Amino acid sequence: MFVVSLIFLSATTDPLTVNKRIELIKNSITIIMRYPIQGVGLGSYLLEQAKFSSKFYLFFNQPVHNIFLLFIAETGLIIGGFILYRLVDLLIQKRLTKGQWLLIFVIIFTGFFDHYWLTLQQNFLLMGLVMGVILSHGVSAD
Repeated sequence: MFVVSLIFLSATTDPLTVNKRIELIKNSITIIMRYPIQGVGLGSYLLEQAKFSSKFYLFFNQPVHNIFLLFIAETGLIIGGFILYRLVDLLIQKRLTKGQWLLIFVIIFTGFFDHYWLTLQQNFLLMGLVMGVILSHGVSAD
C-alpha cells in the first residue's frame, strides 16, 4: 500500500491545467452569449468549441469542465434554466434525508470541476440511478 501511495503522490500533472480550464470556461460563456435562447443543441457543444483557437500547444478539443455551463450552452438559458429550476423545486418538495442531500451535493460539487456527469456514459447512467433512488423515496410499490 505504501508503494502504491508513493507512485500516486509522485505523479506530476500539467502545470497549465488551471489556465486551460479557464480558457474552456471563457469559451463556454462566449457560446452561451452567442446562443442564449436555444443553445447549440444536445451533444453539439464540441462542434461549437472546435471553432475556437487555443493558445496551448496540443490542447485537444474537449467540453468545459463544468456540467452547469455545459448544460446551459447545449440547451440554452430558457430550456436549461427551466429544467434546472424544476429539478431544484422537485428536490425541495421531497423531504430528503441527510444522506440523500449528501449524494446530491457530491454530484453538484464535482459537477463544478468536471464534465463527466454529462459526457461519460457510466457517470450519466449512475446519475440517473442516484436520482431515481432519491426521487423514489417514499413512493410505495402498490
